[in-house]
Amino acid sequence: MNRIGVILATGALVLSACSSGTTTETEVEETSPPATEPAVETTTTLAPEPEPTGSTITLVDSEFGEILADADGNTLYMFVPDAKGDSVCYGDCEAAWPIFYSPSEAGDGLDASLLGSVDRTDDTVQATYGDWPLYYFADDAAPGEVNGQGRGDVWYVVNAAGEALVAQGEVLNQLTLVDSEFGEILADADGNTLYMFVPDAKGDSVCYGDCENAWPIFYGPAWSGAGVDGEFITLAERTDGTKQLVYNGWALYYFVDDVAPGDTNGQGRGDVWYVVNAAGDALVADGEVLPQLTLVDSEYGEILADAEGNTLYLFTPDAQGPSTCYDDCEANWPVFFGPAWVGEGVDGELGELVERNDATKQLSYNGWPLYYFANDAAPGDTNGQGAGDVWYVINAAGELVEG
Repeated sequence: MNRIGVILATGALVLSACSSGTTTETEVEETSPPATEPAVETTTTLAPEPEPTGSTITLVDSEFGEILADADGNTLYMFVPDAKGDSVCYGDCEAAWPIFYSPSEAGDGLDASLLGSVDRTDDTVQATYGDWPLYYFADDAAPGEVNGQGRGDVWYVVNAAGEALVAQGEVLNQLTLVDSEFGEILADADGNTLYMFVPDAKGDSVCYGDCENAWPIFYGPAWSGAGVDGEFITLAERTDGTKQLVYNGWALYYFVDDVAPGDTNGQGRGDVWYVVNAAGDALVADGEVLPQLTLVDSEYGEILADAEGNTLYLFTPDAQGPSTCYDDCEANWPVFFGPAWVGEGVDGELGELVERNDATKQLSYNGWPLYYFANDAAPGDTNGQGAGDVWYVINAAGELVEG
């Protein structure tokens, strides 16, 4: 570190000599020395620790097209979880992906208006381009290497437009929220609507062949725009080795008959295709979330319930056919409307929809239309069990449970 040196100031001692006539004795008149000026107070100041500096950001050729690099041609990367905001790469992450520091300047072919910076928690400043904080990869040993590309499906090179490139000419998808008649729903960067498929049941996609032709895949990876929860985003590998983007467990699709951004022509198709909100819920209407059929523990063993654990019942007079419960009966035994998706342990093949005489659709399981009981006040209540010897809870096999 540079230090400011010690500065001392002292007065000079003045001597004056006088002669008198022809005498040989020399008389020296000694004057009193002037008071010494006080020394300047000594101070020691540490120079500030120099901040690492960036350099010119350049464009270099690569197998992915022209990409960002530093002045020496070392590749620069973006990190999907940053989502065009502050860096979230620290500790072991930062050790593997060293920071490209600010300030920086744009070289030929780059847009200086896309340059920026973000403050890091260690008080250093990281350079950004197109709002993406920039990094090196520790395993790139020489200029031009791109060993970090695609690592973990979250690290990618960046083009002159500030876009992340997943392949030659292929830009990283963005998952966004757009307004619709069903509220805010998921869409791609261009506003094209995305859908979930009930039979997927928050698992691997079961949409292939003709299904996939009608409902094209929203391929991953992608980064999340404003209002989209990046923690809900995962990737699922399809049987052809491609990766489909998943949000809160739901694999995402387009609909081939949506011809323009904002179209929602796929909504409700076959009672199995629905738009998805920011919470990762499938929406059947504005504010109305697709129900879930689950299994919960009870004194009668595992029984069917809704997503909140409210008990569901069958009505023996229905005799595994259309509902016969209307008017006062329906007031006491509210309908479990469909469609719904099935949770763990529930057999989706036993679920189907039956149309009621008011044209609403009731979920049935193994042929039994399902109901709530108005006097069940809380999840887990089974006050309706055995009522009138006609109302019973139902197990995972679709059988009534006595007791």
